[in-house]
This record gives sequence, structure tokens and C-alpha cells, in this order.
Amino acid sequence: MKLPIPESPISGMIQFLPTIQNIIYGESTVVDQLRNNIDQIQASTIVILTPESIAGSTNIIKVLRALEGLNPAHLAISCQHVPIKTISETTETIANIYPDVIIAIGGGSTIDLAKAVRMCLANNISSEREITQLLRDYTDINEISIPQISVPTTLSGSEYTRSFSATDFNIPRKYSVTASSLSSRSIFYDPAFIVDTPRKLWMSSGFMALDHAIEVFVLSEPNIVGDLFKLEAVNTLLTWLPTSLDSESDLRAKLHCQMAAWMADHSPIRSRPFSSNSHTLFSHGLAYELGAYYNIPYGLTACATLIPCLKFYEHELPNINPRIQSLNALCQSNHGKNLYEALTEILDTNQINTRLSDLGVPKSDLASLANAFGTRNSGSENAIQDIEKMCLQILIDAW
Repeated sequence: MKLPIPESPISGMIQFLPTIQNIIYGESTVVDQLRNNIDQIQASTIVILTPESIAGSTNIIKVLRALEGLNPAHLAISCQHVPIKTISETTETIANIYPDVIIAIGGGSTIDLAKAVRMCLANNISSEREITQLLRDYTDINEISIPQISVPTTLSGSEYTRSFSATDFNIPRKYSVTASSLSSRSIFYDPAFIVDTPRKLWMSSGFMALDHAIEVFVLSEPNIVGDLFKLEAVNTLLTWLPTSLDSESDLRAKLHCQMAAWMADHSPIRSRPFSSNSHTLFSHGLAYELGAYYNIPYGLTACATLIPCLKFYEHELPNINPRIQSLNALCQSNHGKNLYEALTEILDTNQINTRLSDLGVPKSDLASLANAFGTRNSGSENAIQDIEKMCLQILIDAW
């Protein structure tokens, strides 16, 4: 395996966020190490949050057995895009349990729901009105004291972030809250917990992990730490994702993908330039509008927007072309194809819809989507118009 050497950074900064304390990885680590992790925080009353689809799975039964003697309560809730109504209902239920810890086992929505509930409990709110008001202005939220343990079953990456998203489908609008105390205390990357994840969900979430690594790498200034993490994430996902669900594949391929999804962001390590990055992350950002307006899963939004965004950046932002060429060099050297060919092969092989038209987005809505994106991502009328114009060009290509 060869990684292209990034351009030498002139200067930069490495930050260590006060977030995740432990990343535990490997086969059977949940069953073998979860009890010890809980003992470290002296928790006895536990809420286990999972999607309904895995509520009775063998893995959940194993978790419950591993926690015998404690007081686990299991809630199975499906919550794509984390609706505010679901946050309200779940908070009211969990408030009556008084948990010492919440264990979230599932994809990004389940993990984000756990974060949202912890925020609500810390601020003594549970009604939809109170939650909406706090989501609109969270500048003064209380420190979140209930710890969270996250066991991701997809590659979407919510487990390592210090933020969550929630959706008001009535408006529609997606909100995002960021606070260090929202972070998971511990993350378990256990490939045995992937067995119940549907193939297209796994693969599209893997494409989202590629999106996280590629778009930020392309639009960021050189940073020796951030660049190496992201290049390694891209290379590892392109190597292991295509075969990770093959019948003959062992659990190592899945674990490589899980670790690569973390490396795409590498929190709590953060690489920062001294100068501000003015580039808009269109593929990242469009997931908000596409999720809120059309309830499209995050992974599929990345499948639809990443390649059109990269082609737009390559044409409109020539200064970032050396970054794209670094990715092309990585792909050619290690995989025998360029970046676009490698990404397209994953989508085609798994028959994943890559056009917004196939995902239920009417062509007549593209202009209003671009306007909504520009309004949310701009500080002035001129900036709104510029970003809206660029966004519309990307959406037309993605449609």
C-alpha cells in the first residue's frame, strides 16, 4: 500500500477535543468489554437504545446477558433523521427510568437520538415546543452529565462527533446542535454487530464515510496529520468496503471499514490551519435539505452528490486540483483506476441509486433547494446568491 505524500504544510495546529475517552475495537469486544466499561463509570441503571429492526437480534440478546445483574431497559425505536416528535416521546420515557448511562446500538439516527435525549434530560425539557425552541438557540444548554456508549452498525460516523441533527418535518427543517459534552464517552467498533445491517445501508454509509474523508481533504489546506488520516481512510475503504459483505469475507474486512470511517474524521484529534477555510462543503451540507424535504437517508445523499460536487470543485476551484490529483494518484497506484472510477464502481456494483431523480426529488424543486441551502449557509444577500448559483449547478448535475 502506498499513500501519496501530501504537500508540505507551511503551518497548522493539532487540537485535542475534550470528547471521546475510549475507542474499543475488535471482534466480540462488546460482549467481552462492555461490562467492564460500564463498571468504570459505576453505572447500574442502563438504557439500551436500538432501532426496531434489530430489537430481537442475537447480538442484542448477548448484550442483555452481558449486563445481567444490572438494570438494563431496552427501547427499540426507529427514528430516521431523528424527528423532534420522536425525541420528545423517547425523552419522556427515559426520564422515568433515571439512567446512569445510555447505550446506543445502531446507525447514525439511533446514536443521534441518544445524544438528543441526553441534552433534553440535562435541560429538563421534553415537549416538542421546548425541544424546538432549544434547537433554534442552543447557545446556553446545560452540561450533559449522562454518559453515552455508542456501538455503530453502519459507517455514517455519528458515534465520533460532538453534535447531532434533528428534523422538524412540518416546516421542513433540519437542526444541528454541537457541544463537547454530547459526545460518546466510549465507542465500540465490533464487526460482529454488522451482521444485521442491510447491504445497501452498509454500502451507502460506507460511501458517506468516503464523502467525509474526500470532500474535507479536497477543500482543506495541507495538514500533515489530517491529510494522512483522510488518505488512509479513503484507501482503506476502497480496499475493504467492496468485499466487506461477501459471504466468504471474515470480520476483518468489516473492522477495517469501521476504523477507516473513524479515520475519516479522526475525532477527538482535529487538524486545523491558522487561516480560515472559506470553501463551502456542498456534499456534506446538502444532506440537510435532502433529508428534511424528502426523507432521503444520509448515505444515499452522499451517493448522489459527492461525484457531482468533486467535478464542480475541479472545474470551478482550480487551486484545489492538486488535492484531487493526490487522490487520483492514490487510486491509480493502489486500485488501478482513478478516483471517479473507483467511486462509481462501488455504486454500480451495489445497484445504488445515484440520481436525485431516482430518489424522489422533482426537477422543479431544485431551485428552491438551492435557495434553502444558500440561505442556511450564507451571511449576506450577495453570498446567498453566489452559493445558491453554485448549489443549483451541482443539483442539476446530480439530478
